[in-house]
Amino acid sequence: MKISSFVAVMGILAGAAAPVYAASSGVDDELMKMQHEAVLQSNQELLIAYHLTKVSNYRVCIPEQPGDIRLKVIHDGEVTEVLDGTCETVSGRHIDVMADSKIPAGDDLVLKFGHAKAA
Repeated sequence: MKISSFVAVMGILAGAAAPVYAASSGVDDELMKMQHEAVLQSNQELLIAYHLTKVSNYRVCIPEQPGDIRLKVIHDGEVTEVLDGTCETVSGRHIDVMADSKIPAGDDLVLKFGHAKAA
């Protein structure tokens, strides 16, 4: 087998092995376009944005996960809760996220986030 044929066959096989995502909901489509992904464990906090004067807009999503998982987004003193399998848009100069529910030992909370247009 020639090298070019081998590369073509491997490319086809790699494409066939790639996961196929069904567009079952708008959240699934949105998750595919997110710029950042993070994993949080219980009692862990993540700083998303900190600016002295500039207000940032972020879209924060949690893919559907086993259990009743919620995320607390703290933005300029306000709190927004993101439920399992949903997204929320928040604005603020200081934006933190943390798990708002107990995560079972050995499990993690997966979240995705990215810049959003101003409302």
